[in-house]
Amino acid sequence: MNLLLIRHAETAWNRGGLIQGHQDSALTARGVRETTVLITALARDLPSVDMVYTSPAGRARHMGNAIASHFHCLLSVELLLQEQAFGDYEGLSRVPLQRDDPTSAKALFSTDALFAQPDSNRREGRTDDG
Repeated sequence: MNLLLIRHAETAWNRGGLIQGHQDSALTARGVRETTVLITALARDLPSVDMVYTSPAGRARHMGNAIASHFHCLLSVELLLQEQAFGDYEGLSRVPLQRDDPTSAKALFSTDALFAQPDSNRREGRTDDG
């Protein structure tokens, strides 16, 4: 059995250096080309693909759908593959965060499992309903 781990293609937020987490942004034109190039390479090197697993993020589902469609295989959207949430840092640029709060930035982008990013919804007792 072979297992390939593939990251999603470039998004508008990737290009802008913004933190995505659970937020999503559209693929750029480059991201669409990256998907096509990857599928061409996979088709050349792999005789078949049995299953594709993807996170629920649109940026990852785009890649997963394209691969599953090309190889005519099943696609499974898995919540456990979802990127970690970055709370109030989502949508912010890494550069000002690293400049203005280097301690939090270092913890956020490390493997510090105890670091809890700020989340205004949690602090104010709000839910997804507002």
